[in-house]
Amino acid sequence: MDTIMQQQQQQKNQQQGLAAQEYSPYPQRPLSPITEEANAPSSGRKRSRDSPIAVYDSSGDDRDSKRRQTFDSQDYAEANAGSRADFMEVSREGASTRDASPRESIEEESRSIEADGQEGTDDTYYENSSDVQSPLERDSSDSPNYESDSDCYALPKIMRPREPKCAPYRDPSWSAAFKQAGTFMCEFPQGLTAESEGLCRELLEKEQEPPKNSLFDDDVIERTCARLAGKNETSIFRDITPLVAPSVEILATRGEEQLSILCESTNEVWTYSQPLLRLQPQPSYAVGFKAQAFTEEQFRKVTEFFEDKCTTETSPLMGTSYMFFPCFSVEIGPLEIAQRQNTHNMTVGMRAVVDIFRAINREGEVHRQALGFSISHNARQVQIVAHYPVISGEATQFYQQVIHSFDFADPKCMDKWAGYRFTRNLYDVWMPAQFDWIRTAINGLPAEW
Repeated sequence: MDTIMQQQQQQKNQQQGLAAQEYSPYPQRPLSPITEEANAPSSGRKRSRDSPIAVYDSSGDDRDSKRRQTFDSQDYAEANAGSRADFMEVSREGASTRDASPRESIEEESRSIEADGQEGTDDTYYENSSDVQSPLERDSSDSPNYESDSDCYALPKIMRPREPKCAPYRDPSWSAAFKQAGTFMCEFPQGLTAESEGLCRELLEKEQEPPKNSLFDDDVIERTCARLAGKNETSIFRDITPLVAPSVEILATRGEEQLSILCESTNEVWTYSQPLLRLQPQPSYAVGFKAQAFTEEQFRKVTEFFEDKCTTETSPLMGTSYMFFPCFSVEIGPLEIAQRQNTHNMTVGMRAVVDIFRAINREGEVHRQALGFSISHNARQVQIVAHYPVISGEATQFYQQVIHSFDFADPKCMDKWAGYRFTRNLYDVWMPAQFDWIRTAINGLPAEW
């Protein structure tokens, strides 16, 4: 009896043990390929290349046993760490099968954007300067080589700043180009006539009342020059130019009616001019005569005289659409570069006057006579120049002479108002006389050509 009971108890215990072994608190679901690979021994890993995504074939591995051991031990950290490590390995190996790396893709995209920007670039600004390229018509362009600095720019070319107007004049070959065109940045051996020499002294010495409470006052001029050091042309034009060359139109507005015959341009391209070297002048400041200052008869005569030399858009007489016979210009910047610009400006302005006097056989009156003046200045220095023609038979050449220069920032400078005084005398004394002189020449032109 006892033996039978013991056998039944043993059978019952065996059944309970089997049931305990079959029971698991975790769901019986397949693991992901990555998790299975993390749990699989490295020697048993096999790669399947049937699809573009790398998947590990876990057939033949004892994965169920490994999975139960991992989860039964509750070591989730170990399982997760293995999964992450294997995932990173799969990612690296998968990335190597691609055609290009992310960095290469970004570089290709950047090149594509830059190419799009180049196709849409507005080239209207360079249409004129491309013709010039250099005074001697070299193949190289005067525009800055932005390609060499492309790493410094985050913007496409269309959004990059444009070069300053003085950039083409930085080329020192301008002097040689001027010589080929009959213009010289030096004095003629005989210089100006005695009459013009006396005129220049009068313009420099005749007293004019300087403005009060200005940046040239002794207590602020040093700080003014220090503040403007390294600043652009706009800042210098705002602070210094009115103290060197005051606005003629402002003076006329304030009641100086004798100046009503004059007009000015400020950083305006002389679109109606006929430039010397195919680059239209753009003086920082310039003064000429209004068209309304001439009578209808004078205007008709002079326009008919130059009819053969005029085009639909340009005339030897004009700077801008409202300025005739420009005779004074101001340029800002390094004195050498500014003087090249002024040389171009005043040569353009003097040619029409010479042609009129030649037409009435009075060219001897303009020979070595000052027909234009210019001022070049920066944040410290001023240079005043007289421009004049030299007549030799049928040939006309143009020369210039520095009549005064000074450094108003120098504490030893005793006459910092020389530029202002000269310009005011130019407006009050010389320009009205020059206007009357030109009108007498126009009156001498034949009624019809």
